[in-house]
Amino acid sequence: MSDYSTLKDFLVYGKKNFPAERYLLSIGNHGGGWKGACFDHTNSDGFLTMDEFQKALDEVGGVDIICFTPCSMGALESAYELRNCTDIYIGNEAGGDYSFWRFMTGDLCTLLNENPDISNVDLGKNIIRLMKKNFIDIFLQEYPGVSREMRIQCFKWFRVLISTNAVDTSNMEQIGKSVDQLARDLSLEIPNKSFRIKMIRILTQSFYPKFFKLYDEDIICDKIDILDFAKKCHTFFFFDKEIRSDARELMNNINNAVIATFHSIYLPQARSLTIYFPSKINVYNSSYTTVDLDFVKDTYWDEFLGLYLN
Repeated sequence: MSDYSTLKDFLVYGKKNFPAERYLLSIGNHGGGWKGACFDHTNSDGFLTMDEFQKALDEVGGVDIICFTPCSMGALESAYELRNCTDIYIGNEAGGDYSFWRFMTGDLCTLLNENPDISNVDLGKNIIRLMKKNFIDIFLQEYPGVSREMRIQCFKWFRVLISTNAVDTSNMEQIGKSVDQLARDLSLEIPNKSFRIKMIRILTQSFYPKFFKLYDEDIICDKIDILDFAKKCHTFFFFDKEIRSDARELMNNINNAVIATFHSIYLPQARSLTIYFPSKINVYNSSYTTVDLDFVKDTYWDEFLGLYLN
């Protein structure tokens, strides 16, 4: 599962034997955001990096929509990596969505049969709509061997982990440029206004929330919602025209990109994509700069993190 050629061969087989006007790729298993997804449990070879996802998709001509159901795949770095491989990118900023995907095949076939000319953007919106519907249905129906108490517990668990968003990747280049400019201007405020940046970081929607006591908060809360971060920068740097302008531009570009959202009441500001932003230097993952991410190469974000955390 961690060999990019396995994904490539699967896509080649599907396109050759089941030719279609457009293709949707659904990725299951576990995810790690910018680190990748699809853990290999038999060959001890890690998982597919986002660069390997890009390579496999590039070599087969890409797909129209890609939907990541594993945890943490609603990452800006991941969507940016696949910006030229798919029109619509769908991922969850927090937990996984596989349970809500279980009925999607039938629903999507019905939708496409009834609306064969639907655009990819509208199809992405409908996928989020159907996920919301299935979220309710899955806990209202009886399943063999699944008690009512277990369904209720699952409902409570999943409702605090949901933050699935559909993104139009045609806007990713502009988002990258906006993040780059904001990161450069924020870097100029270090160290004089580092405390202000720290307060923005603390108040921005993070993943996972503090009430998840079973996790080490410092390690897990290493990503934040980029739209909420831009909003906080716009507010807290009230007298800085450059940063406010950067933040406003970033907000506009993100709002243009996000076409549909599905988030829980416990993640009220989780409405876009996450970005890597660890709270302390001792939990910074140095592989962020070595896994060959386009986002890291194209923007000043990792340089900003280095200056801020040090």
